[in-house]
Amino acid sequence: MNKLTAYAKAKINLGLDILSRRDDGYHDIRTLMHTVSLCDTLVFEISDETSLSCDMPGIPIDGNNIVIKCLNRTEEAVGRKLPMKIELYKKIPSGAGLGGGSADGAETIKAANELYGLGLTPEEQAEIAARAGSDIPFLVYGGFALCEGRGELITKLPKLGAYPCLLVKPEESVDTGAAYAFFDGDAGQRENCDFQEILRSLRKGIGTRLHNDFEDYLRLLYPKTSSIKDELISSGAFACSLSGSGSCFYGLFRETAVAEKAYSEMKAKYTFAELTVLC
Repeated sequence: MNKLTAYAKAKINLGLDILSRRDDGYHDIRTLMHTVSLCDTLVFEISDETSLSCDMPGIPIDGNNIVIKCLNRTEEAVGRKLPMKIELYKKIPSGAGLGGGSADGAETIKAANELYGLGLTPEEQAEIAARAGSDIPFLVYGGFALCEGRGELITKLPKLGAYPCLLVKPEESVDTGAAYAFFDGDAGQRENCDFQEILRSLRKGIGTRLHNDFEDYLRLLYPKTSSIKDELISSGAFACSLSGSGSCFYGLFRETAVAEKAYSEMKAKYTFAELTVLC
């Protein structure tokens, strides 16, 4: 086999605490992550040299793209070149907190392993991913997990039910680096999530409070975007929050019909609205 197609799934954060700033410049966090069905499509083909193309304007196709960074980290780990022609077709919006770039990077490591027969275990692939970015190790596995450290310490959890998940992103986007910098000096001084209670509530499909520290930053930067969360609750979501550093909010629903009605209303109002499911 010299060619394969992969689907890079987005993720949402079911609660997120920023605990402290690390000496390496990253931040220690604690969060529950779950993949959803919204995905980018990547086509990988063994080639004489590496190239990347993308159908979304504004996405870098050089070494600044996480796809290329992950391929480079994989080459460093195995001590050889792994040239591939890579075509990237984007559906996951950037600057949303949905892990689109990280998911693309995770699939690149997995594709290189498959196409070149490297024999890397999932754990070894996750170790490579950790050298390229914080969310990427989780997205090597997908599913549902508690993620700690800077995101690379992963405790796998039994997946939740296939709840309909409505994603809503305003026109505004968020720079992740700037969002984290906002918390330098006071990380760990805010209320933390009760993740055990969140897990119990989500498994029962009952209302629960999902707190994400980045909501404080988004509220300061773009005050009007906070209304999206209220709209999701009013539309019938039993749990909703900001995903990652934002600016995308999500709502979980018990019933598909209720979620579809909310989706119809939201897509008429916002730049991006997508009805997905937890997967």
